[in-house]
Amino acid sequence: MRTFIALEPSAELRTRLARLCRELQPLFPGVRWSRMDNIHLTLRFLGEIDASDLEPLIQAVSDVAAKASRPALRAGRAGWFGSPREPRVVWLGLQDNKELEALAGALETSLLAAGFGAADKPFKAHLTLARPKKALPRPVDRAALERLTGEDWPLWEPRQVLIIKSTLLPEGPRYETLAALPIGGAVD
Repeated sequence: MRTFIALEPSAELRTRLARLCRELQPLFPGVRWSRMDNIHLTLRFLGEIDASDLEPLIQAVSDVAAKASRPALRAGRAGWFGSPREPRVVWLGLQDNKELEALAGALETSLLAAGFGAADKPFKAHLTLARPKKALPRPVDRAALERLTGEDWPLWEPRQVLIIKSTLLPEGPRYETLAALPIGGAVD
């Protein structure tokens, strides 16, 4: 099963992200935007794992989450991976956060110790807003993008680390939470 480890944005942030995606549409014409209920902060993509790996995975993530400090997160500016004419991903970055970096680093260490192998990419805190499938008719206007995303974003304090199963479908991915593990051992 295709899995990843993530943090879920607050309802307030999702509402603001929906508005932002509508405002960004003229800069990224013809792009299919992420469903708001699918937006998440990926801490670690695992790819395909066997069902027998789920319990060791839950244990590895649970141990890290229980010892972690809750990060107080705030979105930053938007950007893209790829070229301005052919972006692969449109994203909203997060402001630097020591607790988030520590959480991601501890997860990587724990997953390696549990035999899950190293991450294929370094951790970069972002929320994926869209995945363009073809070249844009014109390059992205970086100045316009910065104007649209330069607002003061709400503070977001995730309380759980999620292990999520991803099923890829023609209409987009379907996510199922396999485990929700409290950060700092809290259950609220």
